[in-house]
Amino acid sequence: MFVTTSLSKHFLYQLRPFATSSLKHLYPVLRQPSCRYVKHTYQYYGRYQFTRMQSTNAVTKAKVSPSKSHWFWRACIASFIIGGATAATVKIFYPRKWRRWIITIKGFNRFRRSIVVGLRISIHYWWKLLSLNPESDEYNVAIKACHQHAADLMTQGILLNGGIYVKLGQGLATMNHILPKEYIRSLEILRDKALTRGHKEVEDIFMEDFNMKPSEMFASFDEKPIAAASLAQVHKAVTHQGDEVAVKIQYIDLRDRFYGDMITIRLLLNAIQFMHPKFGFAWVITDLEKTLENELDFEREGANGERSAKELKHLPFVHVPRIRWNYSSKRVLTAEFIHGAKLNDLEGIKRMNLDLADISRKLIKAFGTQIFSAGFVHADPHPANVFVRKGKDDKAEIVLLDHGLYQELEPTVRRNLCQVWKAAILGYEDEIKKYSQALGVEDHLNFITILMMRPYSKLEGSDRISFISKITKQDMRQMQDMAKDRFDRIMIILRSMPTSMLLVFRNLNTIRSLLQVYGNPINRHVELARCSIEGLNGNFEENNSVRRIIQTRYQLFVFNMHLRLDDFKLWLFRTYLRFLQFIGRAPKDLTPILQVM
Repeated sequence: MFVTTSLSKHFLYQLRPFATSSLKHLYPVLRQPSCRYVKHTYQYYGRYQFTRMQSTNAVTKAKVSPSKSHWFWRACIASFIIGGATAATVKIFYPRKWRRWIITIKGFNRFRRSIVVGLRISIHYWWKLLSLNPESDEYNVAIKACHQHAADLMTQGILLNGGIYVKLGQGLATMNHILPKEYIRSLEILRDKALTRGHKEVEDIFMEDFNMKPSEMFASFDEKPIAAASLAQVHKAVTHQGDEVAVKIQYIDLRDRFYGDMITIRLLLNAIQFMHPKFGFAWVITDLEKTLENELDFEREGANGERSAKELKHLPFVHVPRIRWNYSSKRVLTAEFIHGAKLNDLEGIKRMNLDLADISRKLIKAFGTQIFSAGFVHADPHPANVFVRKGKDDKAEIVLLDHGLYQELEPTVRRNLCQVWKAAILGYEDEIKKYSQALGVEDHLNFITILMMRPYSKLEGSDRISFISKITKQDMRQMQDMAKDRFDRIMIILRSMPTSMLLVFRNLNTIRSLLQVYGNPINRHVELARCSIEGLNGNFEENNSVRRIIQTRYQLFVFNMHLRLDDFKLWLFRTYLRFLQFIGRAPKDLTPILQVM
């Protein structure tokens, strides 16, 4: 009460010059002889003393009522004091509730920013392309500039919003076979760049979850994060037993802001779908919301990592860091520290004298086993989440990090996916159609193109299709044109197939973009087909009977022989064409024919 009274007196003292100025104008009116006043009470305003009178005649010339003005300022002062005292009390004694208030206020700002960015992008496209012919060179130049402007705005907005926005932006960055290169170039920085938080926030989380500071919990704790991602940042620490560990700490406001951000994203996608009916992606967020929410539970992430380690333990070249549960909670995850290089760190890989083809083969084997055999898929395998280091045999060892985003496939979906992939590599269109329909997709050719992320070719009169072994820039343009021209069909396919396959697509797409950095040293489609054959016959760890092993080996032998026979036929036919060209019976340029093959 004493503090409130002191604040009131101080505030009134600051208002004294304004009150004095107003009363200088009222003083002559109150002294007019035409009015008879009776003294009632008195008040002091600054250095002037006035008497509050009860009059028998109305004061006609006074247009300002001192009493109303006084009560207005008193109400303002009281509201200010009560509001400030309430805010201070909540911030000191209820910090979590105060944080939720701040998050709500910032949530409106994120919503506003998202709307503004979306409108600026839409208006810029509309204005710059308004009077241009889509077939002209001027249009091609203008639309590239529009793509770059939109990509820069989008990336800036994503970084400022943070959290789940960065996670979705990272997913877009892997879609370089569909999105224009301007978007990919700008969004790629989201893989390694995120806004870090201060040490005060880190200490607050440790106090809330462990009731101690990180400096007390560990023998040493590096306050500067060694990595920052969309949902958390990682610090290096040493336990009191002398073990090096990586401490992943979730941003303190993410769990509180998750639902608000999801509502904002859903509203934005609904607005985009209303303005551009072809771009209807709101259903994707609805289906993935629970999966993304699980990623905020670090205890679940630790359990995912342990399950993954168990299912891949028969692969000696795969390592999953051990979780230190006594240093972990739902917002803090501590695991063994890994010394290695990111998958896209070509210089670091070169310093370790590791072979890119060996890394590629082992990487595909690891994720192919997850997809086709285990049915438990790492859905976020971007380069920062997968390390490579030199193993005991001086060859590459794959280290899988960040097990927050996983997707479990239903057994029937997993088996049908195995059959589709195997049939696609062998080129059996009837089999592709059969198992695509089993997955709920009628448009089997476009579906297999999206799944393989590669255009196919089919000779007239043949019942078999084939995929190009090495994709060129022209093939990439063809894929982008196909995505643009057949967008309606693609949307129907995505909505028809099981939702669990969406994150499988993300896994396959991330692997594809990574191997492209390596120069595609191996045929990933064939390697994944071998994994699919193993998946059809069960995981060796679960079905280790002699019959299963022999059956799998036999099918792999038949599959390999089939591929070798196809390669031999192709070589023989190409040799025949070159012989015809040599004797003048074939055109000089065989490139169009060879590309189809």
